[in-house]
Amino acid sequence: MSRTTIAAPTTSARQSGSPRRAEKIGFALACLFAAGVLLGTVYLLGGQSRGVPDFKMLYSAGLIARSYGLQRLYDPVLQQRLQLALSPGGRFLVYNHTPLEALLFWPLAALPFRLALLVWTALSLAALGVFFVGLRYTGLRLHSPFHFAFGVIAFVPLTAALGVGQDTTFLLPILLGGLLLLERGRETAAGAVLGLGLYRFEVMLPLLAIFALRRRWRLVAAAAAVAALGLLGSWALVGTAGLRAYVHVLLMSGQVHGGWGGVQPPYMPNLRGLLVVLLGGLLPPRLLVGVIVLASAALLLWAARECRGLDHPADPRLPLHYSIAITAALLASYHLHLYALTPLIVVAFIDAAFTSAEPARKGAMLATLLLIPLLLEPFAVGLGAHLTYGWGALLLVGTMLVLKQTAQRLVEAA
Repeated sequence: MSRTTIAAPTTSARQSGSPRRAEKIGFALACLFAAGVLLGTVYLLGGQSRGVPDFKMLYSAGLIARSYGLQRLYDPVLQQRLQLALSPGGRFLVYNHTPLEALLFWPLAALPFRLALLVWTALSLAALGVFFVGLRYTGLRLHSPFHFAFGVIAFVPLTAALGVGQDTTFLLPILLGGLLLLERGRETAAGAVLGLGLYRFEVMLPLLAIFALRRRWRLVAAAAAVAALGLLGSWALVGTAGLRAYVHVLLMSGQVHGGWGGVQPPYMPNLRGLLVVLLGGLLPPRLLVGVIVLASAALLLWAARECRGLDHPADPRLPLHYSIAITAALLASYHLHLYALTPLIVVAFIDAAFTSAEPARKGAMLATLLLIPLLLEPFAVGLGAHLTYGWGALLLVGTMLVLKQTAQRLVEAA
């Protein structure tokens, strides 16, 4: 089965050198202007009394690494004292990232808080730029109005991630790199690249589980090797006691009803958030955890059964099934906030590129992928934002079904 690409029609105007060059320059200047505005906004936010909560957490981890030693990285009392010193009265978030990631903030902690935030945002924008450049190598193209729809879809998780100073923007080039390598038949390299994303293991482990269920052992083995190196490096940094403290933080954050260290499951747009909202008042915590685990496992099994296109690089369904796997991994992720939905940008691009060739399905695709409840989250007055996020989880399920239907139609047309 030959690989099918969906590209925009070529016109003489696009072939002319000078207009095309001017278009590229104009686009680059617009991107630079937007990046400058965003950097300025983040810089101003960093000076407010509440600060940027998630970056404060990361920055305080860098301060602990520099001044107190990595062995105290998961000391919540010390973390709280440092975060309160950065912005009195601000929200306290426990550092629940890996020990290796704290090394990224070691040099940033040598800078004043606002300058460190500016540098961190610039690095996030650089990762985003690498991702957008890499999209050209997928062989997929968008048609109007899908450029606008893709921009709106990308805007929501990007502003959420950059607005709080989180690290999920770096998942975009990793996930795209995995797709490009899979398309070229380099399964081991794809696994190694995806293994780099295990710093957000709550998202990447469900994704790798789908590949394991598809018996893509070379990919899984390469990702496991990267994970083993990361675990060994973390042990070297914080020791056995530090790893135990880290596991304790994760277990406390993983309480079904949350409430510890800033974790609020009802606000998560995944299966955990949806089931906590629907069943939290009906089932005891342990039984509810069992329901969440079983539902997540069933979803991953379904996704693995459907994603047969992941088995061969020449399968034209590979990008679509890769998108299904990403969406299923997000839904099955036990810990997921709005800023962690950045992988949906990969999903949105692929789905928009394939669907844009089918005019009859434009309306359905746009209605599903725009995730309107997530866009309306700030205006969910009276209903409660958790209901908004719950509907977002249901629309992610709808996104997977749209991708599945598109892949089926692609096979029927071949």
